[in-house]
Amino acid sequence: MADSNIWRELSIRFTEAHELAVPMWAEWIPGTTDNPSIWGLRGSQHVQTIFTELAKLASALLAPNAQDKVAAWLTRLKDEHPLVSKLHPPELLPDGRTVIRPGGRIDDVCRVSADYCTDLSRMLRKTGKIGPLEKADWLRKHETIMAEAQAAIRRNSEVMAKSNVLPDSISDVADVPASGDKTQPSTNPPPAQVDEKLRRATLLAEYKAATGQPSKQKIYTAKNSCIHKPEFMKWQRGELPPTSATCQNFERFLKAKKAPIPRKPKS
Repeated sequence: MADSNIWRELSIRFTEAHELAVPMWAEWIPGTTDNPSIWGLRGSQHVQTIFTELAKLASALLAPNAQDKVAAWLTRLKDEHPLVSKLHPPELLPDGRTVIRPGGRIDDVCRVSADYCTDLSRMLRKTGKIGPLEKADWLRKHETIMAEAQAAIRRNSEVMAKSNVLPDSISDVADVPASGDKTQPSTNPPPAQVDEKLRRATLLAEYKAATGQPSKQKIYTAKNSCIHKPEFMKWQRGELPPTSATCQNFERFLKAKKAPIPRKPKS
């Protein structure tokens, strides 16, 4: 399980995406028994890219075996407290009929994700493990989250009224600028890159989750890890160049998720 510092760092990154002040939300429709919710991202393509990268990292810490890590993260947000994911309101068609689309949406999903990561970080510091959140925490935050999202919802009401078909998967997303937003996707700055130190910490946490939580000492002293303690400490701090053979071999070992094999003691 990742330590509280990783969750705090992820919360900061989700908050930075939220503070770009460009509307972006997630929508879901009912799926199958094996895949209960089919998710799609809507709004700014730029924020979608940042969110997707962060959600994959966060999900890898909680559900390392999930095939669609972004969908797994969104489903966890939805299931932790139902009020965060609201149902679609009734829509009035041109012929006067009223329809209700199945499924729902998570407004301001970057802010919701940031708050959730903060709660996980706090829980780890307090109890040393991750369990169900206190519902009171979500209830208190829900009103603030939804109030801040109302401006974005109003700006996008016209877009949402015309968008009656959700994507089949999380990868089938559309760039839907808010009404009055003149920014085009081609003029957006490059997506913020996840800090190398955070990326490595997440990779290590994912490896430990898949191999029974071996200690760091067991990892860097293993004969199949291709690394020794000094290089491991540099790698963890982000100081070992990603182009170095040691870094590449060690990360290949982590991604393979092979259990550490102890070195034979020197005679």
